[in-house]
Amino acid sequence: MPASRQAASDLSDAHALKVVLVSGSLKAPSRTRTLADAIVRSISKRRSAAVVTIDLAETGAQIAPLISRDGIPQSVEELFLAVETADLLVVGSPIYKASYTGLFKHFFDLIPPTALSGLPVILSATGGSDRHALALDHQFRPLFSFFNAAPVPTTIYATDRDLDYTELKNEQISDRIERAVDEALLAASVRPRSEPPAKLSLVAKPTGTAPRSKSMPAPLPPSSPSNIKFAYWVPNVSGGLVISNIEQRTDWGLDYNIKLAQIAENSGFDYALSQIRFTAGYGAEFQHEPVSFSQAILHNTKNIKVIAALLPGPWNPAVAAKQIASISQYTNGRIAVNIVSGWFRGEFAAIGEPWLDHDERYRRSEEFIRSLRGIWSDDNFTFRGDFYRFNNYSLKPKPLDPLPEIFQGGSSRAARDMAARVSDWYFTNGNTPEEIKKQVDDIRAKAREHGRSVKIGVNAFGIVRKTEQEARAVVAEIIAKANPEAVHAFGHEVKNAGKASPEGEGNWSTSTFDDLVQYNDGFRTNLIGTPTQIAERIVELKNIGVDLVLLGFLHFQEDVESFGRDVIPLVRELEARGTPHFQAAE
Repeated sequence: MPASRQAASDLSDAHALKVVLVSGSLKAPSRTRTLADAIVRSISKRRSAAVVTIDLAETGAQIAPLISRDGIPQSVEELFLAVETADLLVVGSPIYKASYTGLFKHFFDLIPPTALSGLPVILSATGGSDRHALALDHQFRPLFSFFNAAPVPTTIYATDRDLDYTELKNEQISDRIERAVDEALLAASVRPRSEPPAKLSLVAKPTGTAPRSKSMPAPLPPSSPSNIKFAYWVPNVSGGLVISNIEQRTDWGLDYNIKLAQIAENSGFDYALSQIRFTAGYGAEFQHEPVSFSQAILHNTKNIKVIAALLPGPWNPAVAAKQIASISQYTNGRIAVNIVSGWFRGEFAAIGEPWLDHDERYRRSEEFIRSLRGIWSDDNFTFRGDFYRFNNYSLKPKPLDPLPEIFQGGSSRAARDMAARVSDWYFTNGNTPEEIKKQVDDIRAKAREHGRSVKIGVNAFGIVRKTEQEARAVVAEIIAKANPEAVHAFGHEVKNAGKASPEGEGNWSTSTFDDLVQYNDGFRTNLIGTPTQIAERIVELKNIGVDLVLLGFLHFQEDVESFGRDVIPLVRELEARGTPHFQAAE
């Protein structure tokens, strides 16, 4: 029986972990196979495992001539399907010319780019000397990151002196195997299981699932309640999220945004936040209305929640409550709201709305929120406020349970106090972990006084590159190509709004020119660097009490997909490992 079929009979055990071993050695027996077998034995000692071994020394003659998988024999197709439906993948190859073998690479070239999304992978290799060990991180890890797989942190490299063709002789290598297996089993335990293969086949395709679009990433598993959440700014306003003449491959139109939302929900994002603007300014020449735009996105997605921005003054809570309740009914409760108290005085003047003092704007927003929640919750709702009044008003139908989440922004004393009293979520501008923690601690303490809890979201601008130097260069280019006149005009408007609070501590009150180039101080949060650096910084934010990261990007479709592929799986891995509090790299 060929090695690749040895464990086929075990696959009928629906509770067994499906482990697939791919050995890229060109000869048999091989030290590479010995090392990979030792890894699989360690897994089998810890978990019931159904193992499929694909030894390219034996099957390579069938695979090497292939240009595609169209029309290939079923026995060969099953090898690829075994990898694509695995719960855990163990790979190994000898190192030739500082990399894996060509046949190993050719095998994975025949697997679709999205087929291994989220799959835990243990990376192993053998070589003639220790100097080849870095190939695991420089060659193997990027290959599986391309597939959006989840290679575990610990790699396993052995030289000729560490093992022979039958056994492993180095205890330190054995210790690394145990560590890598610990990491892989933990990652596999939080990843949804694929359908068990049919009994009579090495591996069968899962049934009852829609085929994946070749142009869309495979969906990542949904985040658990304890995971930090991810949201992105919906670019329904032209000009992007930076006041700069740098190229932004982003469009404010509906078709672009529908595809973006589909990419985002398949890439691990939980929320999308639409923007509210009534007039042009600071590079934003065109603006789509956020509630109808949010509804259009919801009708073209399946899981992501969309947060529609509402501005008290132009919106009356009776109209807003009716709109949002209806959309909740249409979309299985996937609509939320963000109550914007207002920062653009000229916009209010242009549409004939009175411009209230800073704290009065927040008082009006609080009445708006109390009105929304009362209309959604109560029949015969009555409310007597300074801005809104209702008399025995009953809304039917009401939104689905749970009620739409209510978000708000701000940094001032009035904003934080309002969040503590009435909001579900509080967004703050980007800042350092130390400054964010001050706000988190303050809001949580205030909320406890009211018998409530409030979740915290933080703005950030994501720039993910292979090196931190490359990422920093992008920031430098954005700032170098900034539109100074527009930045200063924006800064004048928002600084007046921020400093108008009695204590002078609202959003943007301390923002520099460089900060203001990105609308929400997103550079300050420092999600700029390599995937690992950014993932560590996100977990640091979680450790200080942040529940959600709200992201802006230069090229939304491309950057959202790469963030979901390269960063979110690392964050989930760190969360699953229970990474302790640490100071992220600067």
